[in-house]
Amino acid sequence: MKPNFKRKERRTPDRRLYAPVSGRAIPLNLVSDPVYAARMYGEGIALEPAEDLICAPSAGTLCLISSSCHAFGLETEAGEKVYVHVGFGTSELRGKGFEVLASEGSKVKCGQPILRLDRKFFEMRGTDLTTLMVIPASRIGDYKIMESDSAQAGKTPLMERKA
Repeated sequence: MKPNFKRKERRTPDRRLYAPVSGRAIPLNLVSDPVYAARMYGEGIALEPAEDLICAPSAGTLCLISSSCHAFGLETEAGEKVYVHVGFGTSELRGKGFEVLASEGSKVKCGQPILRLDRKFFEMRGTDLTTLMVIPASRIGDYKIMESDSAQAGKTPLMERKA
């Protein structure tokens, strides 16, 4: 009698990056920070958040949560490094206004909440919460960028690695 070995299917990792927050997607060159707008940190896209949850833009491993809780890094299942940065001037707040919902080093699913924003706190301060999703060290043209007037966190694809 032959043993019954089931062949394990290899799943091709999704090469798309999804909206990290629900809201309107805007081209990176239109953000107020000149360093991000010039793509000095890499190719990416920005969103104007409509909700308080900032989510993983892909399945992967959470490799960084900034000490000021305003940003996180993710290594996707496809091996891409993705950086999500919330707001301008938020690093000086030393974590105030943010709640961390996942731990560094953990495996996450696409759309899984990583940070929660205290929107009232930021509104009282007049903080710009534009959220950036950037691929460090990528070049213009490495990714197809998709704009969306109503992106949904974890559901609307916004970037795709070109073959």
